[in-house]
Amino acid sequence: CARPASPRSHSPAMSDEPRIEEIDEDEEVMDETILERIVALQEMFPEKLRDGTGTVVSWTAWSLQKSFGLARSGLWVLSTSALLVIVPLILESELENAQQMQQQQLLLEPDQFGGPSL
Repeated sequence: CARPASPRSHSPAMSDEPRIEEIDEDEEVMDETILERIVALQEMFPEKLRDGTGTVVSWTAWSLQKSFGLARSGLWVLSTSALLVIVPLILESELENAQQMQQQQLLLEPDQFGGPSL
């Protein structure tokens, strides 16, 4: 009482080839765009969760934009104020150094008019 063998068990080439139904499913998946997949994901999550996530993302983007703008404005105020205060101080100290160098030079030079030198 031997069982008749099925045609698939005798043909190893048939077992390695994908079935026709599998090929059709793969082609359908490849035809799906990323946008269609994202839209399909919406159905997986409740509307309340999607709305809450959207609110959090919108608020985060808004706060980052405002923070960046505030930081940019603050940096502008600090840098221009520093320039208005520091540049005159640097120029004044350079002028004082030049005057001191000039006084030292005058003290070290012998008297050019024939008078006694110190």
